Amino acid sequence: MNAKPRQQGFTLVETLVALTILAIALVGTWKLNLAVLHNDMSSHKKATATQLADKKLEELKASPFAALALGQQTDFCTRDGDRCTSTSDGQWFRRDWVVSNAPIAVPDTLQMAVRVGWGGKTCSADLTSCDHLVELVTFITNI
Repeated sequence: MNAKPRQQGFTLVETLVALTILAIALVGTWKLNLAVLHNDMSSHKKATATQLADKKLEELKASPFAALALGQQTDFCTRDGDRCTSTSDGQWFRRDWVVSNAPIAVPDTLQMAVRVGWGGKTCSADLTSCDHLVELVTFITNI
């Protein structure tokens, strides 16, 4: 009785199938991690832009009513939002604010709008060319 000895281990085909499945799983995990990282960076930039807009609104609201000049002004802020200047060199965020008469018929009421934009090749020249934009609007009245 010649019994064939049993082979132990995996065949080449089984190994290749297992490696292919592992590679697909690793690529999927890698892409998922990249998407999470991208969304985290996007959220951080949006939060910084919102903080910059809120900070400017608070500065405007703290000003005496008579000192608020009608019109639009612009400055540019660093990536972390810790420093804002009037020049766009090396800055990440463009911040525009507009003080105007309120669109409602209430005497001594002003509308203040702050828009912060980032991303895009010509964002420093014009907010409409920014890839992303945050806008906060409030009203102030002279009581």
